[in-house]
Amino acid sequence: MQITLPKSTAPTPSLPEAPVIEAPAIGDAIRQRRRSDGVLSGAEIAYCRSHLIALAYDPVQIGWVVAGCDDDIDEDVSEKAKLAFKPRSLAPTYRFRPWSQTDLPVYRALLDDPAVWAMMYEPYPDPLDDDLARQLIDLSNSDHHEVLAVLRDGEIVGQVRMLFDAGSSAEFSYWFGRAHWGKGLGSAILAIHSGRTFVQHPDLTSIFAVVHPDNAASRRALQKAGYVEEGPDSRRPGWISYRLTRARAEAINSGSDPT
Repeated sequence: MQITLPKSTAPTPSLPEAPVIEAPAIGDAIRQRRRSDGVLSGAEIAYCRSHLIALAYDPVQIGWVVAGCDDDIDEDVSEKAKLAFKPRSLAPTYRFRPWSQTDLPVYRALLDDPAVWAMMYEPYPDPLDDDLARQLIDLSNSDHHEVLAVLRDGEIVGQVRMLFDAGSSAEFSYWFGRAHWGKGLGSAILAIHSGRTFVQHPDLTSIFAVVHPDNAASRRALQKAGYVEEGPDSRRPGWISYRLTRARAEAINSGSDPT
């Protein structure tokens, strides 16, 4: 069985001027990798890009694989769950993983900032000391929601959170450290993580996000990622709700939606 995942649109470096002796062996090994062999390492990704080997983002394994690799996993998943959503802004490598207590220094450095909390629904816990940070990291690993650290090229830049309700929708929220604002992370992460969530949860029909009306950056990011404004949120007066349906995400991915 073959899996067809979207190809990377990142600029590909020109071929090296001098041939590398071990390149054929390395290239053959990479091309023969199966999906179950896992995602490519940073060195393997660099090799593929320098030798024009097409890459694709695997939203289930959260990383890059060779486009067209043998799909020897998820044989019993529904066709909708197998759908590979095309992430936007593919140049950097984005990964998601749970927070751990070893992340405490960077967690505090990113989150202990009133500007980061200014557009959040929760009030800024001034100060965000080590004890509270440890509690928040522990809470992030509870079962009633999915909270993951966002890594861009190996560096932790922020967090995504998906809260699943009893129905067929989920609420998406996120934040990034101030040093990472204005770099296009919002729309890229919204598209990638929304697609990843639709793949992993085949019964999910829509994802929504609630944003402060003054948060122009997040509103633009949501629209770029395919989310549609629904109007004032009924549960949070003064806030605005945006929603991405599975059907719209599939249409954007297939190219039938002009967004």
